[in-house]
Amino acid sequence: KAPSWGGSSSSSWGGGGGWKEEEPQQARGSWGQQSWKEPGQVGQVWKEDPWSEEAPQPKGGAKGAKGASKGKLLPQAARPDPAQQAQQRQAELQKKKEEETKRTQQLAATTVRKVIQRLRVVQPDNFDTVRMELETALQEQFEKMGPLGEKVQQECEKELLEAQARTDALVAKRAEAELKKLEEEAKRKAEDEKIAKLKKDVQTLCLDAEEKLAYTTAANTRLEEALKDTDNHAGILKAASALSDLVDVMKKALEELSKALLSNFADAELTPEGLRRLKADLKPMQTTCTEHKKTVAKLARAGNEVKNRESRRLAAVELGDRQKAEFAKFAKKGALGEADIKRFAKEVYDFAAEPALVKRIHSKLSVEGGVPFEKFRRVRAMIGIERSLVKERARLAEVARLKAEVDEAKAKLKALYGEADKALEEAGAAAAAAGG
Repeated sequence: KAPSWGGSSSSSWGGGGGWKEEEPQQARGSWGQQSWKEPGQVGQVWKEDPWSEEAPQPKGGAKGAKGASKGKLLPQAARPDPAQQAQQRQAELQKKKEEETKRTQQLAATTVRKVIQRLRVVQPDNFDTVRMELETALQEQFEKMGPLGEKVQQECEKELLEAQARTDALVAKRAEAELKKLEEEAKRKAEDEKIAKLKKDVQTLCLDAEEKLAYTTAANTRLEEALKDTDNHAGILKAASALSDLVDVMKKALEELSKALLSNFADAELTPEGLRRLKADLKPMQTTCTEHKKTVAKLARAGNEVKNRESRRLAAVELGDRQKAEFAKFAKKGALGEADIKRFAKEVYDFAAEPALVKRIHSKLSVEGGVPFEKFRRVRAMIGIERSLVKERARLAEVARLKAEVDEAKAKLKALYGEADKALEEAGAAAAAAGG
């Protein structure tokens, strides 16, 4: 603490450099009634005469009278010099001014650097705005920054170049990404169009199959209507044949549809995702195609069954009609006599029936003097069998004849071989005799 002089009234030198009056403390002598404080010191008060020889020197030298003994005063040489005090006050004022100026410069530099900080994270969208703010801040604060101005300006230029490079790179990257996105969108659009076309082609086949299925179902309905007239074999057969023809057409349509649905679409050059989407779109059609195949298979079985059955029935009916016409041709009186049977065998089978055979057939099958139509089939069978037997007997006779001829030829050949052997033996014997 700085020393101070006590008394009834005193003046003191404040820490900020200046005199101030204090209230009286004690009525004493002229100097004993005053207190003295050195500039910049606070606290201890000297109540004796400060210019007394007995006044002790403050401990610590220029640092003040801290710890000085009570009742002892400063020497005569320790009195403050007004000129020195003025010079000290001027130095302090200058120092404050310099500190204020430095704070002002730092504040101005900080203002600009805040904008520089924003520039380091700037985006292309607001780069021009931040750059203009930086230019404005630098222009406004340049004079205030004093000697820091050049350094801060260099920082601004460096950061501007780096920010410009970053934003340019970012803009280029965004442009590249946008271009890639556009290309991908174009590819996706082209693929979507390709998928739509493939889907439309399959849908066309599916609609064609459904239309043909409708015709096939209608043909089956007509067949069911025809089956109600059981004696109309020709009409039933016609309806069944029409159904079979439509079933064949329907099968071909379903085969084309199945081939399209089960294709791997390799020629389409689709991406895996595009192929997956196409397969998902075609899945309902695949289900429909499977159901149509089951329906067509059922109609095909029913149609073929009716067609085969009615074909046999119609063939039998037609055969009966032909036989009736044939019977009527030979049975002039409604029944076949022996002469009619013989003529029938000759004209139909090209077989000359023996009278005994004709008589045997007539006697066995005749009713009231003639063979009726109901037994005409047996007449045909008996004549056919007899003709086959005659032919077989003739074939066997021919075989026997040919065998006899072969045996005779073999016997003659054997005889010739025997004669040749005998002649060779005789010639050998003669040669042997002549040599001996």
